[in-house]
Amino acid sequence: MIEIQHTTRSIRVAPRKMRLVVDKVRHLPAKDAMALLPLIPKRGAIHIQKSLKAAIEAAKDKNLNPDTLVIQRIYADEGTALKRIISRSRGRATGIMKKYSHLTIVLKGEEGSSARAPKRRVQATPTEDAQVAEEEK
Repeated sequence: MIEIQHTTRSIRVAPRKMRLVVDKVRHLPAKDAMALLPLIPKRGAIHIQKSLKAAIEAAKDKNLNPDTLVIQRIYADEGTALKRIISRSRGRATGIMKKYSHLTIVLKGEEGSSARAPKRRVQATPTEDAQVAEEEK
């Protein structure tokens, strides 16, 4: 069993809200998680689905079988925050923190032959112009 880690940084969703979705897909097979995420009505689900898709593609590049991939660990850490000010009554101001998340996905799977095969170069067939030019010679 081989593990592969994929990190997506600076997602504009608060980590507390991301963790609600992360908890639902933890320890699921990758295919089941990809089927479940579009059904979750949270904004973080879209970002997690995109990150999981990228992690699966990275696992295919490492010659892992996509059918055996399982989400071993997934967590949302706090990233940077935009600091904003909103005006209040009596000339006061209140600060607002717009938080960002860093999402880390660790997939575990087995090496397999059903992963991507190396691409072969296709031999070009001569065009009609090239055939006519050869006949004239």
